[in-house]
Amino acid sequence: MKLKRQDIDLVHVIWGPDDQGVVSLRQRKWLFYVWGRHFGGHHSTIPTVGISDEDFRIVMKPVEGDPDCFEATWDDVVRLLNHNRFPLMNRLENGVP
Repeated sequence: MKLKRQDIDLVHVIWGPDDQGVVSLRQRKWLFYVWGRHFGGHHSTIPTVGISDEDFRIVMKPVEGDPDCFEATWDDVVRLLNHNRFPLMNRLENGVP
């Protein structure tokens, strides 16, 4: 199936050798960008949250025989972040990794 312009919203943009970002055509704004190394930084409006293997106790059972091991995938990350017991807002507001 061939994409049409009206079907596209998010576009990953590469600008020069180092800069890149994500632009929403529908919202008419950039959502995230990373500056190149020579500019010394980055900027984002996308909230960033840190998670650890331990967090997956909320949504998963440990691997049999190893109570500290969870075999999580990126699909489990989505489930974790949407779980009502995951302290998403606390981590976003307080920068808790």
